[in-house]
Amino acid sequence: MFGSATLEIAIGMIFIFLLLSLVCSTVNEWIASIFNLRGKTLQSGIRRLLEDPEGQWLAGQFYDHPIIRGLSRGESNVVLPSYISADTFTTVLMDILAPQEFGNPKPLREVYADIQDRIQQMADVEKTEFGRVIMLLMDETGLTKVQLRELAEGWEQVNVLRDRLKVLQAETADQMNLAEVQTLLQTIAQMENKLALTEKRADQAIAQARSKIGDHFDQAMDRVSGWYKRQTAISIFGIALVVSVMLNVDSISLASSLANNPTLRSAVVAAADNGVEELRGTVGELTENSGTQDLVDELNQLGLPIGWNAQTIPSTPAELVNRILGWIVTTIAVSMGAPFWFDLLSKVSSLRIAGNKPDKAAQRVQSVVIPVPAPGQVVGTQAPPPN
Repeated sequence: MFGSATLEIAIGMIFIFLLLSLVCSTVNEWIASIFNLRGKTLQSGIRRLLEDPEGQWLAGQFYDHPIIRGLSRGESNVVLPSYISADTFTTVLMDILAPQEFGNPKPLREVYADIQDRIQQMADVEKTEFGRVIMLLMDETGLTKVQLRELAEGWEQVNVLRDRLKVLQAETADQMNLAEVQTLLQTIAQMENKLALTEKRADQAIAQARSKIGDHFDQAMDRVSGWYKRQTAISIFGIALVVSVMLNVDSISLASSLANNPTLRSAVVAAADNGVEELRGTVGELTENSGTQDLVDELNQLGLPIGWNAQTIPSTPAELVNRILGWIVTTIAVSMGAPFWFDLLSKVSSLRIAGNKPDKAAQRVQSVVIPVPAPGQVVGTQAPPPN
């Protein structure tokens, strides 16, 4: 079992790595915000999804759509949106593939047919595989172009019969053919019922197609998130290296100082105990609003042997090598991220607190004396005096 000093050294080093991780994460968020890295990564992912890497075809129309432009910020919408939901993507995509006039919406069956025609055009003209993917997703709904054409032709026949019925009903009573009128009414009713069922199926099919396209988009965005996380990991590693050198944070020297200086160790552990709750919200939401100067000030207030002065400049090659090794250890540790160190700090702190409980419990046990009755004595009564 580790001693309390070893646990305190571990807590101190973890707390230092946590503060440095917060500094590096905040700097990375500033860089990502300034250069709009999230928005550019999302745009790259959507262009790849739409098989339009240069943004000249479908991807260009997508980002020029009013809905997407409304999600952008800055003058001329130069700040790209950093998040687009699957529902928004599907709505914009279907509006591009099958545009509708404002105030005069098309029936969904016509929208579905327009989308299929546009996808076929994409495959023939724009040479993109995305159209083929969407066609496959829509084919899974079971609604074919032949069925849609038959549905449209069926409604046209109904309209012809309605026109014929109007002509018959306009005739005088003597000239009206009641048998033909009755037959037309029955035929129209039967066709309308049959077509209404098919129309309902078309509505369900396009809803299913929207859902499948949205799922396809979510899967693609999962890969985009993976790209961004890898980019962020590389960026934070570089930032951690710069911060370690600029602040002269040598992990080997820090661990040695904590081991040999009980006063410094106690101060760092106390700061770690007090800072866990204060940093909980900061670790949960690493944004550009986090104050790096406050974190650096807290590191300086701990009295740690960090920073540059005449005494910290390496005077021999051996000291320089040790210093470089300490920077490398710090860089690798900090690049693991603030959430990792925060969770580890919580666990190690709990282990240290749990280790103190048995001593307190033992003290409470020793302070309470429970009388044990002698053989033959009844608890709560006084034993008879000896003869």
